Amino acid sequence: MATDFKSIPLIDMSPLLEKWDHPDMAQDEGVGQVVRQLDQACREAGFFYVKGHGIPVSLMKEIKSITREYFHQPYEEKIKIKLSAATGYRGYQRIGENITKGIPDIHEAIDCYREVKHGMYGDLGDVMQGSNIWPSNPPNFKQLMEEYIDRCTDLSRKIMRGIALALGGSAEEMEGEIGGDPFWVFRIIGYPAASISNGHDKADNDVGCGAHTDYGLLTLVNQDDDIVALQVRNKSGEWISAPPIPGTFVCNIGDMLKILSNGIYESTMHRVINNSPKYRVCVAYFYEPNFDAAVEPLDMCLQKTGGTKNFEGAVYGKHLEQKVNNDEEHSEVTLAMDISPLLEKWDHPNVAQDEGVTQVVKQLDQACPEAGFFYVFYRELKHGMYGYLGEVMQGPNIWPSNPSNFKQLMENYIDLCTGAFLCKLQSFDIFAVSIRIKKLYNIVADLSRKIMRGIALALGGSADEMEGEVGGDPILDLANNWLPCCIHLGWHDKADNVVG
Repeated sequence: MATDFKSIPLIDMSPLLEKWDHPDMAQDEGVGQVVRQLDQACREAGFFYVKGHGIPVSLMKEIKSITREYFHQPYEEKIKIKLSAATGYRGYQRIGENITKGIPDIHEAIDCYREVKHGMYGDLGDVMQGSNIWPSNPPNFKQLMEEYIDRCTDLSRKIMRGIALALGGSAEEMEGEIGGDPFWVFRIIGYPAASISNGHDKADNDVGCGAHTDYGLLTLVNQDDDIVALQVRNKSGEWISAPPIPGTFVCNIGDMLKILSNGIYESTMHRVINNSPKYRVCVAYFYEPNFDAAVEPLDMCLQKTGGTKNFEGAVYGKHLEQKVNNDEEHSEVTLAMDISPLLEKWDHPNVAQDEGVTQVVKQLDQACPEAGFFYVFYRELKHGMYGYLGEVMQGPNIWPSNPSNFKQLMENYIDLCTGAFLCKLQSFDIFAVSIRIKKLYNIVADLSRKIMRGIALALGGSADEMEGEVGGDPILDLANNWLPCCIHLGWHDKADNVVG
């Protein structure tokens, strides 16, 4: 059970690695010292640093360097290996697509898993079926990462033998049906630099990765040497920083080890907040049980905890698939939609009967239930504009001073767009159009009004259902979300309208 730890211990693994497969390793004095340190760290913090791990520091640095090189490429290059259900949830996720407890994480990543072939685990492996998709640039990315994964797998197995001894079992206790053929998960992660406005760092809840526990056995984290971002929560709820120690891994235990130990070892909540002005990279390797392992509290751990199971058992692969599916269900849904039929007929008396318009309306009806998370600007409300009703929203927008032309561009863009629908429209890259090349498409001048007419039809009303007293004089908001090429312009009803 985690304690009110104030720091994370450092363990030298070299004595364990020297004797990891020796028949009498449990009797070795050096191994015994490592085992006692592992036991204390897993009981008190669930986190520990590892040195003397045998993986060349030069390789650890090279992995971080090539990761940074990949993420600094244009978005169009990175998205070539986009993650999807069709890829077995392997590939690139842009900023905001990974979800923790319903909130988008402020990081981009490549997700990788051990290969799952068709029928390898029966029906259990269907969701995760596939091989990893690696970028072609940088050219040696795949080779370097696969070598690194092999080394991390080997190191993790050896550390787990020490943890097995720490729990009072044999060195092989976590192998065989539990972890003799271990699955692994590998995440290559990039965290944007902190956004600074008016001299203040971004808010603490604007997190790179939300508070969570890992769901396997053991995690090895290779983080940038000069940025403090990883935080671990102790028993009192304090967030304790895990500052980088060059040449070490930060290790932590996961949910599956918590179950196996019957709670003797606790998987500890942690999060990432990058308040640095620099882009941060982190490469996390997750050592897991066998994909089809039925994970239950070990008998030796039951005896130490009163004989009662404190946790329900879990089939690891099913647990993983539920986690993956849960993230997918809450991630941003991108719907490519050709709305030209609606724009052609938007003011036609028989717009609702047009076949092309009907197709767009069906797509709108599908897309509208989805939601997002945004930084929000509102149309200015002056004192007394709507009587007492507007007092809460009263005031002008506060624009950043840098970039210097930010305010002018955004205000021009709002005037032109009068709002835009949440979903991404085909060939409609708002960020690139309005910010990067600083030109505005006049074609979107009344786009929002026309889309809202389609939404009105999707709801079963007339095309002008959302106009008049509802939206004839709309309140507009501009929301620059965390994704690198999406700005949301929202169309709201009138501030003095009673909505029922």
